[in-house]
Amino acid sequence: MTENPIQIDETRNRAVLVGLSANSLSREDNASDATLEELADLVETAGGECVGTILQHRDSPEARTFIGEGKVAETKELVEAMEADLVVFDNELSPSQQRVLTEDIGVQVIDRAGLILDIFAQRARTREGRLQVELAQYKYLLPRLTGMWGHLVRQTASGGKSPIGTRGPGETQLETDRRHIRRKIAKLTEDLEEVRRIRAVQRDRREKNEVPVVAIVGYTNAGKSTLLNALTGAAIPARNRLFDTLDTTTRTLEISDTCTVLISDTVGFIRKLPHHLVEAFKATLEELTFADLILHVIDASNPEWREQAEVVERLIRQLGAEATPRIDVFNKSDIYVGDIRPHGEDIVSISALTGEGLDQLLAKIGDRLDTGFHRLTLALPYDKAGILDMLYQEAKVESVEAGMRVAINLAGIDKKDISRGCIIAEPGSMFQTDKITVELQLTPDSPYRVKNYSFLHFYTGTQEAVCKVRFLDRSSLKPGEKAYAQLVFKNESIVARNLDRFIVRFFSPMTTVGGGVILDVQPRRIKLNSPQEIERLDRLHSTPVNRIYQMIEDAGCSLIKEAELVSASGLSAKAVHAAIQELQQVGVTVRIQGGFAARKVLDDLEEKAAVILKKHHEAQSLMEGMSLSEFRGKLFTVSAKTNDVVLNYLKDKGKLRIVGSSVSLPSFQADYSPEQASLQAEL
Repeated sequence: MTENPIQIDETRNRAVLVGLSANSLSREDNASDATLEELADLVETAGGECVGTILQHRDSPEARTFIGEGKVAETKELVEAMEADLVVFDNELSPSQQRVLTEDIGVQVIDRAGLILDIFAQRARTREGRLQVELAQYKYLLPRLTGMWGHLVRQTASGGKSPIGTRGPGETQLETDRRHIRRKIAKLTEDLEEVRRIRAVQRDRREKNEVPVVAIVGYTNAGKSTLLNALTGAAIPARNRLFDTLDTTTRTLEISDTCTVLISDTVGFIRKLPHHLVEAFKATLEELTFADLILHVIDASNPEWREQAEVVERLIRQLGAEATPRIDVFNKSDIYVGDIRPHGEDIVSISALTGEGLDQLLAKIGDRLDTGFHRLTLALPYDKAGILDMLYQEAKVESVEAGMRVAINLAGIDKKDISRGCIIAEPGSMFQTDKITVELQLTPDSPYRVKNYSFLHFYTGTQEAVCKVRFLDRSSLKPGEKAYAQLVFKNESIVARNLDRFIVRFFSPMTTVGGGVILDVQPRRIKLNSPQEIERLDRLHSTPVNRIYQMIEDAGCSLIKEAELVSASGLSAKAVHAAIQELQQVGVTVRIQGGFAARKVLDDLEEKAAVILKKHHEAQSLMEGMSLSEFRGKLFTVSAKTNDVVLNYLKDKGKLRIVGSSVSLPSFQADYSPEQASLQAEL
């Protein structure tokens, strides 16, 4: 048993086409000269060639052979005469009829559905497309297994009554394959449900952003891909053959300054499209039901365009998209042979190949979807907060972020009322982060306690995100308690500044349980249950003087500047300046070339430098000093432009001696013997 139920040899197959026109069949199920001509095109698309056709007329199909014993014999004669190796029926055959016809004619017999499935299998390129085709193939194959394994069907379990030599192991090959295919169908259905779930998420995102969606549908080879290329420059293959495009392609199309849409090219429709295929492709085709506008592309040059359009309309109704607004796009008008082109309110004639009529098509799409919204990016000062209230009432505000630009869709507001170029936060004060250190407090009436690694909804300003809680000195927090914690954001980062306030809510039911203040928007790695870390956070959360001192100490030897402290602290410039003045007066910070360092940090650095140089002098007593580059690498944990500034500071204090590229302790002298001293002098 192979993975693909219908296999056409790589050599060019010679096919005889057979159709039945019966009074008892519906118009859609009957064959005709036109449908046989279309079937010949399908065979050509599949890689074969038509070498003969037979159209049978009778009152009703014959149960065993569908077309009657006489027509079967005639077909067999034509197959032998034309050396054909394939017979394709334009009508749908039952599994038993297909088996009987294959046995009677002596070559492989398939129906239109099997041929279309084979073409789809050749054309599928994406994982989604291959999944959908494979599911349809297995559903088509399942009822047809009996004929493939007829020689094994009569096996019975050991001990049963059956002819000698035919007793099997207890299960026929047919039953084994049926079970295998059912498992495959279940797995493919599950995979396609995941595809539909992903599409639903993407659709929700589009709806949230209010991006209109336009779906291109139509009969196969009507020019859908050519139209998408002409409108968007998508450059997808567009050849003059059936089902040339199978996998959906989506591109952005700018209709006007105020209207941008997503436009998708869908799989083409055809008469007698296998129901297994329609069912399998629902993950793709259901996009039609969620589209804001359908472009029904019709091949105006085809004399049977009315019948083809009806096929598409019928399938649109089958998919439940009949209520979606629609524009009928009559393509190939450059080779239209009629006197009067189709026209009307929701009709446009175009030539996707030459570009004729595309402007009128864009205008009609704009009339349907353009809301007149203008998208602007604004920055508002604090004293213009009233404008933001007006925007919420009169426009769609897409996002508001403190210290960053605001993207909105603006309608009905005069641009002269909005000034640009203002700011609402100090430059550099806002940080994008996926982890923050906070003081979190639960409300006394909170119905829940929060445990380590719980997930919460986090709100600050207009932002909402999901975060995971990690307490720094405990395993849980009870109602009314407060503690230091780190919040790690699960799927997206936030934009915030130090000392911003926030609230947190539980998931189900959505209940506000507490809130707090952001202490550090760019936290370093924190050791849990560390008294030193808790003491550090206490200083960050106390007075402005203590907060500024801790930030200077955290900066180490980077010599943080006053402007940087203003941006990062969340305090006003006046409060930061006053804190620095106080710290300078008590002598716990040092100003070095416009930046600040904690005296404790410098004292520790001075002690570390003495230890490094002392060890070097003891080990290399004849060297004048240590290489300056080696000394930097051992003294500083972080490479920074300010490192040499700090070294010069220690040198000016008399703690180091730097000569050229060598550094040593000021009191160090190389310990030469008299002979070494004489040689040194000579050198």
